[in-house]
Amino acid sequence: MAFPNLVLIGPPKCGTTSVFNWLSRHPEVCVSSIKETYHFFVRDDEKVEVKDFGEKDFDSYQEYFKHCQATKLIVEATPEYLYSRSAIQAFKKIDQPIKFLFIYRDPAERMFSDYQFHRHKTKRFKGSFESYVDYQNGRFKGKKVKMGYYQTYLSKWIDAFGKDRILEMDFNDLKKDSSSFMRKLASNIGIDPEGFNQIDFHQKNKTVKIKNRKLHVWLINLSSKIPQSLVDLLSPVYYQLNSGAVPRKTKRDEEIIDALRKHYQEV
Repeated sequence: MAFPNLVLIGPPKCGTTSVFNWLSRHPEVCVSSIKETYHFFVRDDEKVEVKDFGEKDFDSYQEYFKHCQATKLIVEATPEYLYSRSAIQAFKKIDQPIKFLFIYRDPAERMFSDYQFHRHKTKRFKGSFESYVDYQNGRFKGKKVKMGYYQTYLSKWIDAFGKDRILEMDFNDLKKDSSSFMRKLASNIGIDPEGFNQIDFHQKNKTVKIKNRKLHVWLINLSSKIPQSLVDLLSPVYYQLNSGAVPRKTKRDEEIIDALRKHYQEV
């Protein structure tokens, strides 16, 4: 079995699901059996001393790639790796030149997208954007805001692996022209850009407003047990029945986003 030689490390809501899906359709690429591999190298409490990874950990991790035989590129994607010291420690122990893809996005817009995702799609949060970022008396107190301090976290990956193994790409380029974005990525990781010729670059993991959360959770669990081709076939019908448009930003949302953008510029 093999380890991946390209890992998408995030951050969340920056297109990693779409890029992972598009890479999976390239003839020279094999992806992990599930996206995010259950956050394999992310520990529940990153504040504690980083756990040492043993042989059994890596054997279990390789199970996600056992179907990848004689493939030029093996890929996995876990956006939370960006923030994980234990993930860095684990990948340092793998004796092969893995490259890591970081897709950057305006951190204030990313935060609002994250809020919409959990407010309307996963329904794990029920409050306002203002409460999501814990904006009080002109200050941001929420831990979630720290996820936008990209350089703080990315610098640890650069220190560990060197800048030549960290690929940085712009989310705006992905949104503007997905085909060109993927062709540029292909050139950077050594696969044929022409392999994307027949691929439909539709967005994956798009935020929508889910109507029935219980049904949604049940189907998410079911989707991990059926072929991806069947999931892709049935998803449009399902979302047509169980979702609607996400509400637009309110004036207050815009004010908070502007304040948040200023906060990130000053950090």
